[in-house]
Amino acid sequence: MEQNSLVQQLVDLRLANPSLTIKAAHELFLSQGQELSLSAVKKAFSKSTKALDNSRQAAAEQAHQTLEAKRLAAGLDTDLDALWTHALSNHSQEKTQDSLNSAANLLLRYPESSAKFEKAVKSKNAATASLLQSATNIIADSESASIMKCHAFVVIAGLHLQGSRFDEALKAVRSAQENLEAVIASNSGDSVPLDEMVVDGVNLKRRKAELFSLSGTILLHSNRIEGLFKECLQDLDKSIELYPDCARTRQMRAVASFKGMRFDGAITDASWMRDFEAENGDCKYGVGPYLAATVSCLTKGKVEEGKQWYSAGCERMQKYKTEGPEPKLAMMASEAMRIFRR
Repeated sequence: MEQNSLVQQLVDLRLANPSLTIKAAHELFLSQGQELSLSAVKKAFSKSTKALDNSRQAAAEQAHQTLEAKRLAAGLDTDLDALWTHALSNHSQEKTQDSLNSAANLLLRYPESSAKFEKAVKSKNAATASLLQSATNIIADSESASIMKCHAFVVIAGLHLQGSRFDEALKAVRSAQENLEAVIASNSGDSVPLDEMVVDGVNLKRRKAELFSLSGTILLHSNRIEGLFKECLQDLDKSIELYPDCARTRQMRAVASFKGMRFDGAITDASWMRDFEAENGDCKYGVGPYLAATVSCLTKGKVEEGKQWYSAGCERMQKYKTEGPEPKLAMMASEAMRIFRR
């Protein structure tokens, strides 16, 4: 038998039975009618060890790359400051369409934004002023619905959101949603299902989900949220129905559910996040659901479960230096735990 063939046989055998010994392998080959000396099996066994190590290392690297890709796709390891620097610099270089599209995509996927964007908005620098003017011009000059017009409304909403002008932000998002529905309607003639509709490189079902997530986020942060819980939760529910795998939207809904006294809903989203993290690694979006689940469980008398959620929430607060979308929730969870520890 050729040496390479023997090595491969041993690799396959050892993958199936990691505890396989040289002696056992030799006896197995003899029982199969393969006339092999013990020394030949020993030599091939040594080579199979190296082959196994290489195979395991390659598999580990592939798994790591796959996980990295999944986390980036889910927005878990994104450098928002770098992306906003690119978007704003594009606009300063008069790449208006690229800049608007980049800014809209960032605002839809990460409404929490970044220090870079917050600083640019607060300082009213030339790039954000130009971005706003371009968005306004596109809306004024566009008679028909389009993805570009939708993105212009999103940019205006994002700029209002950064300035805590929630009513204006919500109005702009609702206009973006109306515009997108018109785009969807204009592309429905060929009986193409929504999840397969792509216009200008944008999947319309995903974009619809992101717009509902953005409007739900604005409603959650609104100073008038006490009267808007139903609308807020409806929008977040619609977003998750369209795109169930968005961790950021799950976080927002968990917090909104808690604030709306929908405690079972908060715990359900926290459980979803726990499963999501088990597969993809922990992330900053776990903070809100875990803290919401903490107080929800304690409110329902589930003390031990509440303690487990609180431990997970604290770990992520420390790791990601964030208290989630509702800082008061961190204080409530801490105070509730202090009471139940007495």
